[in-house]
Amino acid sequence: MGDLPPAAHTQGIDAVEAACTAALDTGLRGADAILNILSRQGDPDDLPDPVPIPPHPQLREDPIADCARYDRIVLGEPPNAIGSREGANGHGAS
Repeated sequence: MGDLPPAAHTQGIDAVEAACTAALDTGLRGADAILNILSRQGDPDDLPDPVPIPPHPQLREDPIADCARYDRIVLGEPPNAIGSREGANGHGAS
């Protein structure tokens, strides 16, 4: 129940008392249930604005299947060997 005094400070004693009453009416006796009821009583207008979804990212270059590159990474070869884009299409990095 140590979480309830801070809730009473931020949301008001009347709101906490109403949440306690609602919890007891439903047979719940834990602070978690009371805090849950308090969170559901909030004003929907108090919610922050939704985060805008950025546009779908575009690839700069087409993916190339390169199993040899994976093998080099697994074997722990130096980064300059790993950075090579030479693979399935036979072309080097451009």
